[in-house]
Amino acid sequence: FHEHAHTIHTLPDVMNVSCPYYGQYIIYRVERKAGVIYPTSYSEHALADLCEVEVYGCPAPVVEFPQCSRNCPENCEQCYPETGVCKKCHEGYKGMACELVCHAAATITVSPSSIATGTNNGAIYSAGGLTLPSDGELHVAFIYLSLSEQSSDLSYLYMSIVNAVKFSVLFLSDETGYTEFDRAVVGPFRERFSARAKFNSKTHAIRIKVQYKQSLTISDLKLHLRTCYLNTTNSHGLN
Repeated sequence: FHEHAHTIHTLPDVMNVSCPYYGQYIIYRVERKAGVIYPTSYSEHALADLCEVEVYGCPAPVVEFPQCSRNCPENCEQCYPETGVCKKCHEGYKGMACELVCHAAATITVSPSSIATGTNNGAIYSAGGLTLPSDGELHVAFIYLSLSEQSSDLSYLYMSIVNAVKFSVLFLSDETGYTEFDRAVVGPFRERFSARAKFNSKTHAIRIKVQYKQSLTISDLKLHLRTCYLNTTNSHGLN
């Protein structure tokens, strides 16, 4: 297997190469062959400057090593065959087994409850979002996000919102609650926004207050943590 897809103009700062075959040796080579005309931007001599090389694989037979006989870990989108090492985790997770949780988990409550009858509050995390119906009159809704102690080291809140007349975000920390984002808009608000939690404090709850006349949709909620924590319930973690 010979990886030669990149040139000096397309070579990324960090390159991931997946080998589809079993092998024993890895050779990194930069060459200048006699008689070959190279682009003028290439150096005259073969030069290489490597900062870090990481190789993931399994010895044979793989059954002797537990981490090499497992399927793709939980929360993994793409993993190397038979190694149990994840090459691309789902958003919000990191680590070779996606064992590090980097987004907060929240319990969601919508008030008044009558406006959310029949809705799935968890849809607020998805692209489709949480939709609250409207009859054309001005409505006020409160969305409460309760965070566990493990998820309290909050950094940012990201969210998309459609058809808001006015909205605010209130972070409730271990010190005092304060409003980070409070905005009246001209015409229905339709965009993505972010709000920062107070630095060096724990956030235990978030209150989102929204005024709207048309059906309101809030989607793609992301609650990013300052520091990832180990997911102890991940049964596919590496040893």
